[in-house]
Amino acid sequence: MKKTLLLMLAVLTTLFTACSSDDDSSSSISFERSSYTLTDGSVSVKLVAPAGADATEYPVTFGGSAVLNKDYTVSATKYVIGGTAPVNTIVVTAKNNFDADKTITMTAGGATTTIALGKRDRILYSFSQKEYALGSEVLVQLNLAKVSDGSDYAAPRDMTVSIEPDASSTAVEGTNYTIENKTATILAGKSSCTFKLKAATYDAAKTKIVLKANLSEADGYVSGQFPTATVNMISSQASDLMGEWQVYKLVTDPAYFNDTWNGFLTSEDTKNLPKFDAADTYTFTSDANGLVLKTNLKSGFKNYFQSESAFTIDKEYILRGMQNKTLQLLKLDNVNRYFSASQTSEDKEALIGVRNVKDEDTGETLLDLYIIDYNPKDFLGSIAAFDGMYNPEKPTATLSGLYFEILLKKKQ
Repeated sequence: MKKTLLLMLAVLTTLFTACSSDDDSSSSISFERSSYTLTDGSVSVKLVAPAGADATEYPVTFGGSAVLNKDYTVSATKYVIGGTAPVNTIVVTAKNNFDADKTITMTAGGATTTIALGKRDRILYSFSQKEYALGSEVLVQLNLAKVSDGSDYAAPRDMTVSIEPDASSTAVEGTNYTIENKTATILAGKSSCTFKLKAATYDAAKTKIVLKANLSEADGYVSGQFPTATVNMISSQASDLMGEWQVYKLVTDPAYFNDTWNGFLTSEDTKNLPKFDAADTYTFTSDANGLVLKTNLKSGFKNYFQSESAFTIDKEYILRGMQNKTLQLLKLDNVNRYFSASQTSEDKEALIGVRNVKDEDTGETLLDLYIIDYNPKDFLGSIAAFDGMYNPEKPTATLSGLYFEILLKKKQ
């Protein structure tokens, strides 16, 4: 009898233990999903406790081919769930996984989930232009592209990018210029952002600003065509230069030359002088190679300016006469110094002068352009025959009655 009772007790104990085990398994925590995918940014992984479970702290272990704190980071490695917090969230953030697809295995309280950690694209960054011109203010653009195929990189979420002046700059930040926003946001789905610079105090010895982006190869950024951008400061004489300008007035028209030389000129001297044409346009812009002057000319000025010429910012220059005029010099690399329809000079480099003036009637800002550097072949032959009329050094045509002055209005 005693043996029978002991046997029955053993059976009951086994049954109770089995039921208790079933109850424990029914109260186990679980991950909301069995798998996740992560390539860039973060993913939220939820741990869920069954209804009525008491609050319990669970350690979470991480395995797989991805390495914690190298390929990814986590918000914590222990979590309390149950009670008043039946759900808790683990945030997994991708770092710099560039080599191969990897996996993350997460285990907590017997539950397991996996995260496919995809390989990130390396990102090519480049300023949109090699050089910019800073008059009163300028916008500098930074672009992102995929290293794999060069196509635009669409930011998966808003991302911030910052810039700073390089040590090779000669202009002093805070004295000669200011950067209005050193940090800019590339909006989700976009691939570029802009930074604004404003001119402050002009110093002819400190006119170069070299900008660089604070992006590192360790974070997957690779320098592109223009990893730096050079911003050239223009003197206050021509703070408004960039853009498309249309001829407003030709100050030095043929009548001006005849009046200036008071009957000395012959018909041969004046018949090929360029005349006014309101359709003429001059566009100061920049492209991948630097600063550019593009012209669309119908008048005789097309015999001097080519359709396109690179230019650099040169020094200031005082044009002396009845009233001295201070000009900002620009050095062009593609003109016809002979100012001729039939002859082309081998030397194509010349200086022109520009300055901003106000329209006396409207107060509108105009661009006053001076052609002060040429050696004529088609006009003013009587003047050119006299020694000393044209300077032997550039700029050659700085004498009143030799240079051309054109007033330009910004095209709307």
